[in-house]
Amino acid sequence: DITLKSVKSSIRKVTSSTSVQTTDSVILVDAASGSVGLTLPSASLVPGQRFTVKKVDSTGNQINVDGIDKINDTGFYNRTCH
Repeated sequence: DITLKSVKSSIRKVTSSTSVQTTDSVILVDAASGSVGLTLPSASLVPGQRFTVKKVDSTGNQINVDGIDKINDTGFYNRTCH
């Protein structure tokens, strides 16, 4: 048996640091004006939720993704994207 859940997709474009919303699915980041920070919500608020972050400018400015939860109880998630 296969059970399919409905798929919801929300696309949001950001140009400055912000918190990722529980309703976000895809975050398009324009970092042309400077580095952009994204703060993930607590995993307990969005169990099983995936977020896709896509840099949409051609600058060398960074996207910093940060969160408060541990992954597999081994450390905090912090990822810098170029």
